[in-house]
Amino acid sequence: MKKQNFLFILLVVLAFILSACSKPKYTISFETGTEEVIEAIRVTENEKAIEPTKPTRVGYEFLGWYNNEELYTFEEAVISDITLQAKWEIKKFTISFDTKTDEVVMSQEVEYNNLAVKPTDPVREGYEFLGWYNNDELFTFEENVTSDIDLVAKWSELNKYTVKFIVNGEVISSVEVIEGDSAIAPEPLVLEGKTFVSWEGDYTNVTENREIVAVYTDNLYFVQFMVNGKEYGEAIGVYHGKSCITPEEPVIEGYKFSYWDQKTCNITSDVVVNAVFELVEYEIKYYSDGVLLSDMEPSKYTIEDNVVLPNYEIADYSFYAWFNNNDYDGDAINFIKAGSTNNLELHALNVKLDLNGGSESWSTEFDVNHDAGKGINDISLLPEFFEMDFYKYLSDNNLLNSELVHSTCIASSWEVFSGINPNNNGDPYRIWNDTSTHTSKGADGYVSLFLYDELVLNDDFTVLDVKGGFLGTEPYKTKYRALLDLIVIMYQYKVETSNYTLLSANTNACRALMGFVIDGYFYGTQGIGKSYFSQARSVIPGIDFSYKLVDGTIVLNEYENKKVCAPVRENYVFAGWYLDSDLTILLGTNVCNNKCTLYAKWEEIK
Repeated sequence: MKKQNFLFILLVVLAFILSACSKPKYTISFETGTEEVIEAIRVTENEKAIEPTKPTRVGYEFLGWYNNEELYTFEEAVISDITLQAKWEIKKFTISFDTKTDEVVMSQEVEYNNLAVKPTDPVREGYEFLGWYNNDELFTFEENVTSDIDLVAKWSELNKYTVKFIVNGEVISSVEVIEGDSAIAPEPLVLEGKTFVSWEGDYTNVTENREIVAVYTDNLYFVQFMVNGKEYGEAIGVYHGKSCITPEEPVIEGYKFSYWDQKTCNITSDVVVNAVFELVEYEIKYYSDGVLLSDMEPSKYTIEDNVVLPNYEIADYSFYAWFNNNDYDGDAINFIKAGSTNNLELHALNVKLDLNGGSESWSTEFDVNHDAGKGINDISLLPEFFEMDFYKYLSDNNLLNSELVHSTCIASSWEVFSGINPNNNGDPYRIWNDTSTHTSKGADGYVSLFLYDELVLNDDFTVLDVKGGFLGTEPYKTKYRALLDLIVIMYQYKVETSNYTLLSANTNACRALMGFVIDGYFYGTQGIGKSYFSQARSVIPGIDFSYKLVDGTIVLNEYENKKVCAPVRENYVFAGWYLDSDLTILLGTNVCNNKCTLYAKWEEIK
């Protein structure tokens, strides 16, 4: 039984061998694409080919054997001849760059046997770039790349120099600079009393150690001396910390130089130095008949004082005025104006008066029931006396036909001057009060041009002094001073409550407005208004007394100037005081005694 099985197996094997020997065989050929030859192999039909050893190619990576475009895996049964082609991929190599600084240079991928691209040279402060090195050999980027390469930057340290910046011998900044570069200068120090000018020395294109010194100039200040708000000489230039020589002490009449109000040593800024003065006190001595009056006051005054002199009464005589000589000639003195600067010896003149038909008063006993709106002309001779005196002043000074006066306002005769205004402008009752346009803008009448030149007022609008023109000329200045006090009060009310613009008291326009106030007060041509204005319209000042405004009320004010005033006489104008009854020796033109009789002279108005 065993023998039969063995024979059976043997027969099967023999049959298989005979069958195999009878199958066809196929050829597998290999094309490497290079000079390397791979022997073809024979494979029995339906069997698998054995993959040969992989070919090699410098610079390339073998990807496999391809049958046309399809990868051959050697897992397929061979059923025909096959020619397989080797497929290759060129190798890529990485070029890396190490700058040895914080600067990063991107690496490159380079295909086998190609050239790498040289990047921009890196920068390293204080060093010169020498090139890219592969180990110790300079890489020129002209070699074909056949492997990965790590390139390292090689540097050569540059020359460095120190630039020192010096202020006042001290180094305030020390800067290390690479050869050929420029240093950056620091902010200069602020030095008291000095101004920075520049750094002395070149700190550009540095090729050596250098010291740069700051240049400063001393500050120059100016000292200006001032006297009474005005420059006293040229300003003096003084360098910081130095002293200024003061000029000669200024001299101002009426004042004594005291000191300069600022120091002039160690000057550290511009300085304005003002002169400080003390008032010089001048002495007033009073005499009567050559005898010194020791108890009279004031006995002193300064250049800034307006002084009303006292009276010196003698029994049976009236005090007239003071004179600066005991012959009593020249001008009478009852008031020392601010600006005077002399020691004075004053001699009292006491007189008896012969009014020669005149009167010491123009007013009547006041009627409390009088309608102030109608003016004072019907109860007082004041308007007539004022008008006559004004006419005389203009006539004496050849002003009646002045070219400054508008032709419609000319009144060269007393009949026209004292007559009713023919122009019918409204307010002005008399032509001498008129202007051509009946407005302050015209200001071309007698009052506008010749009433006064300068009016000096106190802060409360009372009159301190009046200069020039009719009211600034004696005897009218003293005679109508009390009237002017009252007119100024009323004028101020008109300025406050009407459309008039507040004007300087010393303009023609202002004088024109005052003329309208006078016209209303004398003749009732304007409404009386209210408050203190109506009160002022209701009183009549005298030759030796006036009125003033106190807390909105008009009150009696005893006239400060006690000098014997010019008297009044109806239809006459006062022509002066004379020393003789024949009226030939005018007071002030000849020697007289300290006690005498004065005779009034009158001129009839025609």
